[in-house]
Amino acid sequence: MDEFPKFRFNLIEHEAFYEEVLNHVFFGDINDYLIELLRKDIETELLRRLFDFYERMDLTGDALVKEVLSCTILERLGDEKEVLQIAYRYKGKETRKVPPNGFAAAVRSVPMQAQRKKRPSLEYKGRPRSYRLLLIGKTYW
Repeated sequence: MDEFPKFRFNLIEHEAFYEEVLNHVFFGDINDYLIELLRKDIETELLRRLFDFYERMDLTGDALVKEVLSCTILERLGDEKEVLQIAYRYKGKETRKVPPNGFAAAVRSVPMQAQRKKRPSLEYKGRPRSYRLLLIGKTYW
């Protein structure tokens, strides 16, 4: 959260409401704000930092992180041609490769065995616990 203090309250509110971090929901909410910034093409420094963060998600993230990036963040940018054109200016080399409307690229480099691998550390009271990805690029369980 140190990297994006502007979203600190959003995360606290989200976690209080859902009692955990639901990545697709949380990043979907942040994405609404991102799309509004792109429509107006304002706060370019924040946009650069966000897209740099998305680039790191694509380069270093596992299949779950890439799924959030592809399905929740980048896919919605393709809903409006003008927004997608503005976003393209901020995208990095790797995020430009991700199709604006498809999940296939999110798992392009992850072997099927790794996608199905169970993680004991994600088990909580007999059910899978959500993968927590905070805006500082670290994972917490």
